[in-house]
Amino acid sequence: TLRGHFPDEIQTLSHAAGLSNSAMLFIPAFFEGNRITKDDVHYIKENDDWVPVAETPFAKDKSFGFTQSNLLKWIEEKSAGQIKAEKIFSLTRNTIHQGEQQVEEKLLTLSENDIMIVNSISYAELEAVCSALHACLQRGKSFVFRTAASFIGCFTGIVSLPIQLEIPITTHGGLVVVGSYVPKTSMQLDMLIKSYPLATFEIPVDRIVSIQDDDETLKRQVSAVVESIIASGNDVIVYTSRTLISADDPSASLAIGKKINDFVVDIVSLLTIAPKFIVAKGGITSNDIAVRALNMKRAMVLGQIIPGVPIWALGNESRFPGIPYVVFPGNVGENRSLVEVYEFLSGKIQSL
Repeated sequence: TLRGHFPDEIQTLSHAAGLSNSAMLFIPAFFEGNRITKDDVHYIKENDDWVPVAETPFAKDKSFGFTQSNLLKWIEEKSAGQIKAEKIFSLTRNTIHQGEQQVEEKLLTLSENDIMIVNSISYAELEAVCSALHACLQRGKSFVFRTAASFIGCFTGIVSLPIQLEIPITTHGGLVVVGSYVPKTSMQLDMLIKSYPLATFEIPVDRIVSIQDDDETLKRQVSAVVESIIASGNDVIVYTSRTLISADDPSASLAIGKKINDFVVDIVSLLTIAPKFIVAKGGITSNDIAVRALNMKRAMVLGQIIPGVPIWALGNESRFPGIPYVVFPGNVGENRSLVEVYEFLSGKIQSL
């Protein structure tokens, strides 16, 4: 939620949807990912401590970095000063606790193009906001939203259900692909490698970045090795080397990341046999592998395999219909979370 081209994305999408003058609600609380907003400050839980988001490694991102944990100031920073902090509204937890009527009245005061930060530290608070939101919508008020995943279930009334997962009966092994480079991902990857003697293949990002043109030979070599391991019935981990390569310019850093990500995607796109399961670690990595490497246009969301980590069954139009596909964000989970997801998918444990 805090990594992206804000406010450009929301303004462009709002304009295309015919909602360019609507008030915007900014709701980044993501309880499954241990993220809350309190007194307009966004926090992430690290171990047992709630850390202001600007003090975490995610804020140091070369392309989407920031210095402010207070979301009013964060918006001013990301808009390069075009949106002033003092012009942004705040829905406080105190107002939320006063009841739905108070929240509704506060929301109805928003004018065209106003922005409001919504504070919340629990589902109970977020549900109260959504109840007031529906009352506002019934009165003809329109909004656009920039939110994390927790908001969706509250707003739509979707409740969590047990996962109905059927692992395909196959002699093939599973595939874990790790593209995210944040410290949390590196720790999770290290725990998995140390926990199980799995086949591993490290992609040297320094070599990928230095290649002037696409090295199809290297891609095919890597993909052939990975496929042979899967075909033999063994699970394999493919991961980018952990050294971060970036540039001082955000656009140049994005270009470097895209080149590395394209290489990873191409390796998966060259596979000709379906793995037993696929775990894709990293938000961009998981999206691009699903859409570009596996030609996915539709999937059935089976639920959360662990809090904040959805698992899909790939659609019939995809290259590998029906196989379990885990969308594992880089900044979600505890140190052993990747191990636990792997143990469940590989049948080493029966439940999570």
